[in-house]
Amino acid sequence: TTLTKLNLQNNDFLGPLPSEIGLMKSLRDWNMSNNHVFNKIPASLWQDGSQLQNLEALDLSHNLLTGDTSDTLLFGASWKKLTSLRLGKNFIRGKVDDSTSKINIFGAISRNLPNLEELDVSSNFFSGTVPNGLLDMRNLKVLNLGKSGIKFDSRSFPNVTPKLPHLEQLDLSDCNVKGSIPSTIGLLNQLKSIVLDSNLLEGQIPSEVGNLVALNELSLRSNRLIGSVPVEIGNLNALTTLHLEYNALTGTIPTELGGLVHLKELYLYGTFLEGTIPLSLCDMDQANTSSIDTPNIRVDCDEVVCHCCHHPTCDYDQCYVNVGAICTPDKYSTEDCGSIAVTKTRCEDTPLAQVFRYTGGTCEQSDNLQNPDFFQCFDFQGGPPVNAGETSFITVTDIKDGSIIYHANTVAVGDEFTVADPPFGVEANINITIWRSTNTSMHNMLQTVVFNTICDQNLFLMDRFGASQLVVFVNEQQGLQSVFFNATFTLIVDSSISSNGTVFIESLTSNTNHGKFNFTDDLHGWALEPGESLTKPPSFELVLDISVVTNNVVSTILTARDSAGKPCQMASDIFSFTTGLALPPNVPTRDPTSAPTRTPVPTPDPEDTSCAIRAIVDCIVLNGGLLLDCNNIARPTSTKCLTVGYPRGLGFIYRGGDCVSSTTSQTFNCEGSADLDEVWITIISENSNILWSRITTRGTIIDLRGIDNAMEVSIYEVVNGRPDINNPLQTMSFASSCTETSDLNLLDTFGALELIEFSVVVNYRLFTMSAFAFVEIVYAVQLQSGSSLPAYVSEAKHVGGPNNNQVQNTLHPPFDPNPIGPKDTLEFATESLVLNLLDGSTTTGYSFELEVRARNVFHNRYCDDIASQEITVG
Repeated sequence: TTLTKLNLQNNDFLGPLPSEIGLMKSLRDWNMSNNHVFNKIPASLWQDGSQLQNLEALDLSHNLLTGDTSDTLLFGASWKKLTSLRLGKNFIRGKVDDSTSKINIFGAISRNLPNLEELDVSSNFFSGTVPNGLLDMRNLKVLNLGKSGIKFDSRSFPNVTPKLPHLEQLDLSDCNVKGSIPSTIGLLNQLKSIVLDSNLLEGQIPSEVGNLVALNELSLRSNRLIGSVPVEIGNLNALTTLHLEYNALTGTIPTELGGLVHLKELYLYGTFLEGTIPLSLCDMDQANTSSIDTPNIRVDCDEVVCHCCHHPTCDYDQCYVNVGAICTPDKYSTEDCGSIAVTKTRCEDTPLAQVFRYTGGTCEQSDNLQNPDFFQCFDFQGGPPVNAGETSFITVTDIKDGSIIYHANTVAVGDEFTVADPPFGVEANINITIWRSTNTSMHNMLQTVVFNTICDQNLFLMDRFGASQLVVFVNEQQGLQSVFFNATFTLIVDSSISSNGTVFIESLTSNTNHGKFNFTDDLHGWALEPGESLTKPPSFELVLDISVVTNNVVSTILTARDSAGKPCQMASDIFSFTTGLALPPNVPTRDPTSAPTRTPVPTPDPEDTSCAIRAIVDCIVLNGGLLLDCNNIARPTSTKCLTVGYPRGLGFIYRGGDCVSSTTSQTFNCEGSADLDEVWITIISENSNILWSRITTRGTIIDLRGIDNAMEVSIYEVVNGRPDINNPLQTMSFASSCTETSDLNLLDTFGALELIEFSVVVNYRLFTMSAFAFVEIVYAVQLQSGSSLPAYVSEAKHVGGPNNNQVQNTLHPPFDPNPIGPKDTLEFATESLVLNLLDGSTTTGYSFELEVRARNVFHNRYCDDIASQEITVG
């Protein structure tokens, strides 16, 4: 074909890219953007031998393309004429900084696409730091990496300007760009657009930006920039967009901005700037450039005088509305969703039917009280998948002879499957086996579980058996018992008593974890007098699940206008509450648990309201500590592992060492020495269960499940990310049952491994004995629940450690994020503690405190809060 241009953008094409396009020898410009194209880019289009050798421009943006950097972005030598490549807003993923040439995408692109002038890979799912290959593409005029997952370090960003001298458009938003903006930015005299939003930039805006005379967009919002706005920005006569909001800028707004006659957007709010917006900007529609409307200017009206600003805090002439949400459950005695006390319902009668959720994951996540003689779980090949939507083939049978097939079908992670055989009940013992596919050969098995379904053997709603969780059961005595309930959300809308006259609703929307609800069509134009509420408030229903801990958030926004058509102050409400059962005993939990917030508060008047913040000292026990509770980390009651049968779990640490230095009294086989900081460790049980097989660094906790009578350990050097299996550093085998013969004791060493924890079941209860408690302290701050006014954090002080050796630290801006909004959490610092639980019988106390000071971003009303946390070991 002689076709040179193929434009198929903005259609509803659904499916993979047709490989036949690779036969179009004359094609120069191919635009497939804004469709529903999925799967990988066919290799036949870009590999050597492709007939698309004349292709100059390719646009596949705004699609559903997948793949990773090893098979999607290698673009062979066939595309040497390509000058424009657009892949933004897809689902391509993978590391970009791998040292091997095979998957270094920028190295491959610069090598194989020497004429490339435009590269857009924004809004994808890459990872890693920008490699040197990026700076080799010296012909680039357009570079867009915004929100791609690609990160910059403080060394790579300054090199962009001298090595890419022809840049006209640069977008590095949300790319973790650190450090200061280099003065060499002024050398890019062809630059028309620079977007560096949502990064970690510090220091002052260099005056050299005034040399970018071709610039029409400068966006530096949400960084840590300080100092004044350079007067040299007034030299940018072509500038149409200037975004400097949410920085720590100070000083007076330069009068030179009044000369920016083409300006359409000027955002300066969320800063410390003062002064007056030049009148020439407000009178722009009367100036010589009469085709330009008055620009959209947003500032902090308390600090800046502005006669033409558009901002939610500027002059509403007493027009106020309020909105709030309440939640009512359908099957609980409590009156609101935030007060539901969740308990695990015990099955009291033989089940007629059961429903399980396929959660995915290994046997390690099992959480039930069944006797180990009845419950057995084994993983193969790493166990079932965990990503939502991934499918497996699941069979459920009785264990007598397998003649009763309760279920045999494909199930996706997150979906449910039913176990029933009407009109009969479910057999006393069942087997759930999970396969990679419908081919039920042994090499496809991922997990097999056997457990007791008779209700006299401790069967509870929400019990986990490997990758399957019981979410519904039905029996004659209790009827249907389920983890699901219906919640009704009602939106309360009223006009403030202080409103001056009738207000008219413009829009009402609610965003939830489960979707968006829009009531605008029903309520638009509805009139409310001062103090009047809607007589029939709108409502919606959601199905909530108590089998998982969920922070349910309902964010509602109400807009209205007065009788003259002028907008009222926007009202917003954030209503949140937590539902679900606490995590099982062997899963790290946070302490203390935040109380549910359920009283919606009308949007405050920023003129009269100070900020409201909540300081947080979060304590997390990552491992050990018996009860895994920061308030009382108990010492182990026994250091020797003794129980009937096998331990539920064993925990080791890779310390490094040789066989001779082993401290265990057990007679075991051991050869070699392993003392590298990074090794590959493989641990296999006597029954051939792979308990551990991965890269392991010194100090890593090795948490093992599926223990049986003995285990074999092999430790290898890591070569190119894989174990050097032909040259093991250390091999050993030892008994792993909790018997007198095995003699397993806390702090026993086996070659390079040290035993630090064991879990056993005694009288149907699970106990964990640990030599250490690994604790993490997080200092953070949020807005108080119900507050919607952003707050600028000006100082934080935290003190912590043992009570006899407290350490204090004072922190000042810049912080990220700052200011903080209703959905933000600002973490100041994290401390890690390793508490030795075998160092004696005395009680040791630790305490931690955080004091935070902030101010309302709209004026200088300050607020404070203090939080504390104590840890007791004893």
